[in-house]
Amino acid sequence: MSYHQANPLKPGKNGRRGYPDYKAARGLQPFRDWFWTGRTMRSLKVKPASENRVAIGFVDANADRIAHRNNLREKQFGVSPKDRLALRAIVLWVLRRSRIISVRRAAECRL
Repeated sequence: MSYHQANPLKPGKNGRRGYPDYKAARGLQPFRDWFWTGRTMRSLKVKPASENRVAIGFVDANADRIAHRNNLREKQFGVSPKDRLALRAIVLWVLRRSRIISVRRAAECRL
C-alpha cells in the first residue's frame, strides 16, 4: 500500500515565519499531516451509524472547519479514483444480481 504525501506548505512571507517553520520548530514534519496538537484528529468520530450506513465526521466545529478548508486545498478525505472504480463495479454487480437494474441492447427494450 502506498501513501501520498501532502504537498509542501508555503513558506512565510516578508521575513516572517510560516506554518512549516512553526511545525519544524516543534519537531514536526513541515507538511500538512494532521499533527500539531492532535485536537482535529481527536474530534474525528463516528457520527450516526445504522445497520446499512455509517458516517464519520468532526464533532468539534473548529476541527470541522479546519478539515473542510484543508480538504479544499488538497483532497484528504474521500475515495481514491482506483477505489471508486472498484466500488462502482461492486455496486453494479449487486444491483444486477438482485435484478434492480438490467442492461440490454436497445432493440430488446420495450417501453
